[in-house]
Amino acid sequence: MRLHPVLRLLIPAVTRRLSRMSHPSATDRPAKSAEAAYGRLVQKPPVDVAVTSLRIPRTDEGGNIEARVYRPAGPDKARAALVYFHGGGWWQGSLETSHSHCAHLAKLADAVVISVAYRLIPEHPFPANLRDCYTAFRWAAEHAGDLGVDPSLIAVGGTSSGANLAAAVALRARDEDGPAIALQLLEIPVLDITASPQAPADAPPWYHVMIDQARQTFDRYAGSGARPEDPLVSPLLAESLHGLPPTVILANELDVVVDHAVRYADRLREAAVPVTLTVYPGLAHGMQAFTRILPVGRRFRAEAARALSALSLTDVRPGAV
Repeated sequence: MRLHPVLRLLIPAVTRRLSRMSHPSATDRPAKSAEAAYGRLVQKPPVDVAVTSLRIPRTDEGGNIEARVYRPAGPDKARAALVYFHGGGWWQGSLETSHSHCAHLAKLADAVVISVAYRLIPEHPFPANLRDCYTAFRWAAEHAGDLGVDPSLIAVGGTSSGANLAAAVALRARDEDGPAIALQLLEIPVLDITASPQAPADAPPWYHVMIDQARQTFDRYAGSGARPEDPLVSPLLAESLHGLPPTVILANELDVVVDHAVRYADRLREAAVPVTLTVYPGLAHGMQAFTRILPVGRRFRAEAARALSALSLTDVRPGAV
């Protein structure tokens, strides 16, 4: 397995961190020091993107969903929008951990990005997270004018477990006659928690650690009330994918769940849904985020931005890579 040469220098530290996280207590979250270390590998957000806080009301349960709106500099116009759900295995991650990524996407795609702080397990069992994501998506569609968004150009997307939630939102919107979705933008998606990742015969030790981490994450989600066979938990198991929006999937070659992306793309093609799948070589799960040190990570993000900008037939702005 040919890991990116830069990542070979980092993988011992990454493996140690993952090993410590493999069997956490139910509510353990990464320490601030770990988040800071992660932040040193990520490009700083661009300064010419306006960021505002938002509270989206939960009309059926009370309370509010925290969110952030990222708006690029430039003339006022109705832009395409991405309702984005962060990764973190459904139990961690935040508006902060996805801040740089969302700001860069907004600038590169000249689009509005709405990042959603959905509720996390185990404090909030499934389907609280999906309810928040679907509520936020519907709210964005209903308030498109206030957001400076073209209501016909709203995408849903996310990273890892956030991509899982985006795919579930698309299924709900289709089945419940919800607002139209212009695009699914799924980055390193987790789409089937019934399947236990398997290691090839030549897998190095770090790969086995990541498999253990994935299994623990799937079990934690199931333990929160998420039934693995439910298509809203494992979208790959939906009886039909007909009628879903056009989809762009970005995956990593050495990811323990890369087969989820490949299988989902195959099923979408069989359902006559336009789909593009790109698999980036030499990267394991989540490592495309190391944009400060990896040009391939910046290319990954630029492709996501191109998919979003294509909705409004604009070009990705210079300096994407």
